[in-house]
Amino acid sequence: MSSNFMAEYGSERALWCAVVIQAFRDLKNRSSQDKEPVEDVRDGAWRWLHDRYTTKTVPHPKVPGRSALEIFKTDREGGFEWICDMLDLDFRGLRMKSMTRTGIDEVITGLEAKRRSGRRKQAEDVE
Repeated sequence: MSSNFMAEYGSERALWCAVVIQAFRDLKNRSSQDKEPVEDVRDGAWRWLHDRYTTKTVPHPKVPGRSALEIFKTDREGGFEWICDMLDLDFRGLRMKSMTRTGIDEVITGLEAKRRSGRRKQAEDVE
């Protein structure tokens, strides 16, 4: 990723970057702010990062007002591999880093720094 991340890629890509950062934060967390069991938060993040398939909630195709789960490969829009491809990140490398606390910290620190430097650059471009 370039140093002017936000200016070059825009807010949509910054949002996807935040999604990856949040997944790594969820792996690291020892408490849950929304009262969800910490193990469930970590397991969800792990599955999202490592499973080849993921799910998303969609409107039920036949029952109005109900939801259904759609299963899709992670290289489709919104999946981990797709996000990494969009952000020019190595999804295999990030998966390896997700296996240690040191790696998790490196990813969080690196991606947050890129987002911060991008925000500063975008503000300068607007002025």
